[in-house]
Amino acid sequence: MSILERLKSSLQRDGAGSTLAKFRAAIVDHCFDSYYGLDTCAMAGLEDLTITSSSREHGVKYQAARVLVLRKLFQILMPLFPSNSVIVDFGCGKGRVLLVGMEFPFKEVKGVEFAKELCATANNNIARYKAKKTLQTPCAAIEADAATYRIAADENVFFYYNPFDEVLMAKTVENIITSARFQPRKIHIVYLNPKHHGVMDSRSELSLIQDSHIWGNRFRVYTNQPGVRE
Repeated sequence: MSILERLKSSLQRDGAGSTLAKFRAAIVDHCFDSYYGLDTCAMAGLEDLTITSSSREHGVKYQAARVLVLRKLFQILMPLFPSNSVIVDFGCGKGRVLLVGMEFPFKEVKGVEFAKELCATANNNIARYKAKKTLQTPCAAIEADAATYRIAADENVFFYYNPFDEVLMAKTVENIITSARFQPRKIHIVYLNPKHHGVMDSRSELSLIQDSHIWGNRFRVYTNQPGVRE
C-alpha cells in the first residue's frame, strides 16, 4: 500500500485529527533515530533472528511503540509508581521503551529480549543515547527467555508492548505474581496495545486501575494492591 493509499485509508477510518497525530508520531520516531544515531524504527521478523529459546514459537515480530506515546504514557503513570522504582520491559526488542524510560526518574531500567541480534542492537542504542543525552540511569537489555527470567526483589514495574502470545504472557505474569508473593511489594503491570489483557484480567491477585487511550493507543495498568477500576 502506497503512502497516499495509507493516508486515504486512515482519513476514512480515523478522521483528520487522529490521522495527523499518527503521521506526526511516525515523523518523530524517524527523527529520534536519525538525531541520536539509533536503530529502533525498522521492524524485524523472527525468521531473521538468532533465537535459541524454546519460547520462539510464542514470539511476534519486532515493532516499536511510538516515542511520543511512550513519553506521554510515562508522564501519566510516574506518579503511580513508588520512588526508586525499577522497570522491566518484557520483549524489549531494540530498546525504544528503555531509551524513553531513561528520561524518567526510574532507579534502573531493564529489558528482557530472547533474540540475540535485537538485544545487541538495544544495548548499542542505549550506549549511544546515554552518551548523547548524558543520562546516568543504569540501563541494559538482557538476552534471556522471558518465561524463565528471574525477577529481582527490587523490580516492581513491568512493561509489555504486546511482545508475545497469551501462552508466554501467562507464564511471565505468573512469575511476577509469584515474585511479589515471596518478596512482598507493590507492583505495577503496564500493558500497551493490550491484545491479551484477559491474562491479567483472569488473575484475582491483580486489580485493573486504569484503562485508557493515548492518541488511539490503548493501555491498561494493573497492580497487586486493591484498586479502583476506572
